[in-house]
Amino acid sequence: MDRLDGFLLTRHWRDTPAGLELGYWAQTDRGPLYLHYPAQQAVCFVTRQQPLETDIPCRRRPLELEDLQGQAVDALYFRQQHQLQQLREAAPRHHLTLYESDVKAVDRFLMERFITAPFRATGRLSRVDGRLQMTDARLRPIDYRPRLSALSLDIETDGRRGQILSIAWCGQGREAILMQGSAGRWPSELPIHWYPNERELLQGFIQRFTALDPDLILGWNLIDFDLDYLERRCRHHSLPFRIGRG
Repeated sequence: MDRLDGFLLTRHWRDTPAGLELGYWAQTDRGPLYLHYPAQQAVCFVTRQQPLETDIPCRRRPLELEDLQGQAVDALYFRQQHQLQQLREAAPRHHLTLYESDVKAVDRFLMERFITAPFRATGRLSRVDGRLQMTDARLRPIDYRPRLSALSLDIETDGRRGQILSIAWCGQGREAILMQGSAGRWPSELPIHWYPNERELLQGFIQRFTALDPDLILGWNLIDFDLDYLERRCRHHSLPFRIGRG
């Protein structure tokens, strides 16, 4: 068995035919690590006295737990997250009170193991697409602080045509400016890379940025503007917007 100390960066879930799948990206002293947990279950709770009249598939199991009023509760297990969400939407019509149905499976998994960000993973280590991966690793909390690489990202757009004119990043001694156009009278000492049109600008950005592979992407209103705008312009040009790990 292998053992790695790491620090969680992102968490993800998706429904699959085999069940709910959880995934976590982390940074370790040996580089990025993907923690993979297939065939998991979503869960919420109801009081034991409540009847469950629904055709949504789930498994009911009595627990040695009580709610705040001292009533015994049962757990409801679902193979897929969307089944739990369906029950949440139907619950008011059936006068059904659900407990903890708003807790995401990726968060519950960590909460039950007392993991905030640092952890020690024990399991079989493999390489998938060049990255470290553990499937169904055992986790426990530890005190660990990684060294994280970061880049600050910013874009400039043409409000009239809606195109991206330039993309720039900097951080930890790395900087670049990617621009549409040609050098002209721009100072040669600036780290500018020129592209004839927006499509090639986006292609150059994706290639260069993924090669740098920062742990953290920083910026002002980054998610709601810069990343969203980049994704939409990539979609406009039928380019896959793949700047993240995995």
